[in-house]
Amino acid sequence: MTEKKNGNGGDKDDPIEAEVVDEVIDSTALAAITKSDIEAQVDIARKYPRSIKRFLSSAIEMATLDETTAKSMIYAVPRAGKKITGPSARLAEVVSIAWTNLRVAARPVVVEQRVVRAQGVCYDSESNVGVSVEVSRSIMGTAGRFSSDMINVTMMAALSIARRNAILAVVPRSYVNQVEARAREAMTGKGTMEEKRKAAGVALKEQGIDSKLALRLVDKPGWSDVDVDDLVFMHGIVTSLKEGELTLSSIMRELEARDATEAATVRPSGLSVDDLKRASGASVNGEDDAKSARASSSTKSASAPAPAPAAAPTSTSKPAPASEPAKTSTKAQGGEQRTLVDDMQPTPLPPEEPLSDADTPSDDVSSEQSEADDLFKS
Repeated sequence: MTEKKNGNGGDKDDPIEAEVVDEVIDSTALAAITKSDIEAQVDIARKYPRSIKRFLSSAIEMATLDETTAKSMIYAVPRAGKKITGPSARLAEVVSIAWTNLRVAARPVVVEQRVVRAQGVCYDSESNVGVSVEVSRSIMGTAGRFSSDMINVTMMAALSIARRNAILAVVPRSYVNQVEARAREAMTGKGTMEEKRKAAGVALKEQGIDSKLALRLVDKPGWSDVDVDDLVFMHGIVTSLKEGELTLSSIMRELEARDATEAATVRPSGLSVDDLKRASGASVNGEDDAKSARASSSTKSASAPAPAPAAAPTSTSKPAPASEPAKTSTKAQGGEQRTLVDDMQPTPLPPEEPLSDADTPSDDVSSEQSEADDLFKS
């Protein structure tokens, strides 16, 4: 029996070799299709180049079509006590359409235990610039890991954010900023400030944010203090909640963190800035240097050896003459010298005269005089 072999010496009926050949053909065909697709995009871009003037006109027209559309062009999130705003995913879509000659895609990457990851891709056929961006979103809540439905919702939000970031990385931001500025002007709508504030409150309430929480978001005591920038931020919060970039729980966490930070940094009434510096151990106008100098001087004085005590004077039976200064005795106690008798001088006695028996001092007087003499002698 003779085996049938192909021209390369292999068996025509070998399934392994047939599979390898099919894979080579498929990969070659895929590369050819991809190359052909890219070349077609480049040819179209060269045939119909973009116009910056036409882009701005078209993008602004779409972004400010009406008040509702303009409100969706801005997103807002509270972060570390600050109000952060920027172009939303809806504005990125408007920009990608008006910019022309863009190829945009987004795909999920992986679902991990704590986060989901998505990738956004944008390629400009005319300028031959391509960007790939990866975004991760947490799927952990206060009760643990999200449910399957919430994980899918979070993945969709991650895809939208990744696509937006990729588009804004390719289209120059200077042009995007002009469209964003016009959208900010149109998003507050027409009417009085009172009507605009009321509309913002209604939009926030539809997303589960009551009036009190809305004022905390913009850090204002009352609705009469809410200005145009605050209205833009409120509508941006609504957009972020709708697009899944923000949740009510994340808003509450940010507000609690901001309140805790402000409570820790508020200056107590009656205290000056210098008082706060002293309490924190900081130097106030060089007074720490003066304290250090005094402490150093005190240390040197304490460490210096104490002088030897003065020699006691020789005891005599007569008091010192009036013309001589009184002698003092010193004792060292704890590094200090203390004078027992300071500038004390005896009073000179009058000349002795014969005393009568009546003038003779009693024994008590003589005893006191003796004690005084002994004191001077010592």
